[in-house]
Amino acid sequence: MDDLRLAVVTGVVVVHVIGTYGVDVGWYEQGPSASPAVLAVLAGPAWFALLFGLAPLFALAGWFAALSVGAHGVAGFVRRRLVRLGLPLAAYVLVIGPVAAFLAAGPGRGSWPGLRDRLTGWGGHDLGPAWFIAVLLALSLIFGVLAVGAPQLASRRDRPDGVPTILLGLAAVALAVSIIDVLVWWRWPYTESSPWNLNPAHWPQAAGAFALGVLAYRGRWFEPLPLAAARVSGLAALVGVAGLGLLAGVVVSTRPDYRDLAGGGHWTSLVFALADGLIAIGATVWIVGVFRAHARDRRTGWTKHLSRGSYATYLLHSPLVVAIALLLQRTGWPADAQLIAVVVVATPICLLVGAGVARLPILDRML
Repeated sequence: MDDLRLAVVTGVVVVHVIGTYGVDVGWYEQGPSASPAVLAVLAGPAWFALLFGLAPLFALAGWFAALSVGAHGVAGFVRRRLVRLGLPLAAYVLVIGPVAAFLAAGPGRGSWPGLRDRLTGWGGHDLGPAWFIAVLLALSLIFGVLAVGAPQLASRRDRPDGVPTILLGLAAVALAVSIIDVLVWWRWPYTESSPWNLNPAHWPQAAGAFALGVLAYRGRWFEPLPLAAARVSGLAALVGVAGLGLLAGVVVSTRPDYRDLAGGGHWTSLVFALADGLIAIGATVWIVGVFRAHARDRRTGWTKHLSRGSYATYLLHSPLVVAIALLLQRTGWPADAQLIAVVVVATPICLLVGAGVARLPILDRML
């Protein structure tokens, strides 16, 4: 499953580069806007990845959480997660994120705040993309507490579940995600910012994907994923994508305030929530099944090396992407050319830096 992690983290880097050049993904650096034609092509995939791209990582985290509790016990699992998630999260909030924000607020943007002020002033801190790590830590601790009272959560069945059991479990998780979406979005719609970039609108999907991973571990769903279950999951995701696309078209043509799509108790948010459950769970199962079945056959020494550093890449890519984008702005190239250049340059640099850092003593146990 390391290949899947590598693919998702690579996608995260590319989406954040796209966010630098005019597509609103909540990124630090805002460079020159790409041409309308390029934005029209990239906006949809970037927003789709922003909404659903991290679900496979949460599912993998749930799978490995159940594995870790079974192998090390609840206490050992909690200790490991506090080290592997808590310490990197603190490093991002206290150092890495402020450095990225400092670089993005550099010359030509009105001021050059002192790096010390960014590091020591609370106004310069938020989670940025590390909201994923914060939510994953919270889900892991909750799972540890639940495993104390229900140790069977970390046990595996002797035989893989059948297709009907798998599909019933997937339907239950997808429906739970949709229901909780509606409740959470009523208070925190996707279109509203949150303190410290906590991203509460994304939590139901994250929790659902994590629960999917736990269920998949217990029922041996991916050993291998039955073809019928993969097909149904993929079809459910396509239905969700089609419904979300039609809904977006209706909202854009009838009500220009797109905020109705993302929460606040509107009928559109209910449809969006149903699509969220279908896509997040259906696509995750299909993607994990594909990678489990095929990706291992294409692994090379380099992909193994880069996969090992994918977590470090996620943690460190923010200041690297911002710095590379700022350097390329000095070339005076058109924004479209800068976007392509940053993708080509920043993506391998981030992956290589992450892989290198993950091999350092002490850090290799954390990252």
